Parts: sequence; structure tokens; C-alpha cells
Amino acid sequence: MNEAIAFDTHRFVKRLTETGFTEAQAEALADEQVTLLNSNLATKQSLLEVEGSMERQLAELKGDLERQMTELRGDLERQLAELRGDLERQMTELRGDLERQLTELRGDLERQLAKIKADMLVLKWMVGLVIVVQVLPMLRDLF
Repeated sequence: MNEAIAFDTHRFVKRLTETGFTEAQAEALADEQVTLLNSNLATKQSLLEVEGSMERQLAELKGDLERQMTELRGDLERQLAELRGDLERQMTELRGDLERQLTELRGDLERQLAKIKADMLVLKWMVGLVIVVQVLPMLRDLF
């Protein structure tokens, strides 16, 4: 019997016989006690096996986690590239819209300026005519 712990069966049997057990009963109980202890206690070998199993599971989990992180990184990079492309397209469209609006505004301003210039020319001629009409009778009197 390979005992996992130091269990003093002689002392156990002696103590039981002192309390009224027969020697056969005490020895049977001692054997059962040793079996029970050995089956419920971890041995160095079983601990090494558990440690090895846990190390393998940890390595598998680490590999799975690294694969998932790589996939996630790839997904995020693809999404970022899509967003970048969308933003660049939107900025190009916005730039085009702004340039068209500026061109239209420039055209409107040039038309309004031309109209103001034309109105100013008409106003100059009218002022000139008014002056001529006012001055002409005075000039007739002088000559």
C-alpha cells in the first residue's frame, strides 16, 4: 500500500482496542481509513498531471485569444479603411459643392456689380442731363 500521508495505523489500532474494539475490527477500520485517505488526497503525480492539463488548456486559451485578437484587429482595420474612404468621398463631394456654390455666388456678385455699374452710368447721364437742362437756360442768357 502506497500511503500518501504518514498515518500511524499501529497507534490507531491500539487506540481503538483500548476503547473496546477487537483487534480485527480495529485493523479493518485502520485499513479502510488508509484507503479512504489515499483515495481522497492528491499525490504529487496527480498534481503534476493537473498542472500539465492546466498548462495545455492555458496554452490553448492563449492561442484562441491571440487568433481572436488578430481577427478583431483585421476587422477594425478594414472598418477604419472603409470609414476613411467614406470620409474622403464625403469631403471631396463637399469640396465640390462648396466650389460650385462659390462659383455661383461669384457669378451673382459679378451680375449685381455689373447692374450697379449700369445703374450708375444711367444715373450719371441723368445727373448730366439735369445739369445741362438747368445750365442751358443760363448759358442762353449769357450769349
